[in-house]
Order: sequence, then structure tokens, then C-alpha cells
Amino acid sequence: MTHLRRLLTLVGTDDAAATVMRAEVRKTSATLGIESIEREVRTQADVERVFGSLKPGEVDAVFMATLNLYTNFPSLIVRLTSQMRLPIVFHRKEWVVRGALLSYGVNFRAQGEEAARYVDKIFKGSKPADLPIEQPTKLELVINLKAAKALGLAIPQSLLLRADQIVQ
Repeated sequence: MTHLRRLLTLVGTDDAAATVMRAEVRKTSATLGIESIEREVRTQADVERVFGSLKPGEVDAVFMATLNLYTNFPSLIVRLTSQMRLPIVFHRKEWVVRGALLSYGVNFRAQGEEAARYVDKIFKGSKPADLPIEQPTKLELVINLKAAKALGLAIPQSLLLRADQIVQ
């Protein structure tokens, strides 16, 4: 695969955030000239049905436009995308270790350390309402080279140099 042309977009029918995510995928896909092939899923059987119905070469990659799938069926989706030789990106490095191509998201260790600082301030007398709301400051990029090789993908050196972790 040299170019992403057709993206399988899994959309949750029971996820309020899916509407916003679906709209963003449609907008971004149109801008990039990518066809988003949407399939609605809610259950494990739905996920298995969608992947079971795919023909070889029908899609080039998979994206989950629903938070519930990340929570409910990540192992199943990693297994099915690996079996079908389809790249998928997650938001947590744990899934890269289990076979996803890459992840880009919050560094949960850094997030936990920041939460501990907040708890410390509260125990020392600060009022929670007086503490500022902060966004995560540390995002991490994790790349699975074994998955890339299995997919026949060459990861550019410039991306490898930016990675926080590389899974061999």
C-alpha cells in the first residue's frame, strides 16, 4: 500500500461522540481525497460482521470514530485488522504493543503524576475550585515496526526520529 485511498470508518450507533467524530472524518477525508467507507457497529457481532464482509483490497486502513469501540473491543479489532493486514491507529500505546501500527495520545504516566500534584495541593489546603483546569502537556508517539513490516509499510525516518517509543 503506497497511498491511503479508502478508509473503513467504524461508527458507534450508541456513542454520543460518534456524531462529531463522523463529521470530522468526513470533512478530513474529503480534504485529503480519501473515501471514508462508514459502517455502523455497536456489538462484537457487528464488528465481526463488518470485518467478515470485507473483500481483499476493499479498504486500505481502519479508523474507529467511536469511543465505545476503543473501550469495549480493542483486542478484537487489533486481531481482525492484523489478520486482514490493515493498519489501525490507537490513542494508547498498550494497543501498539499488542499489534496496532501506531498510537498518538496522552502520556498516561505524566497525566497520573500531574493528578498526584493536584491531590498534594488539595491535601495541603488548596480548594479544588481554585486550582486551574489543565490540558495534558505530554503526548506520545509509539510506532510498531513489526506491524509496519507485516503490512509492507516503510515508516519514514523523520517519523521514527519523532517517536517516543518504537516497538520492535
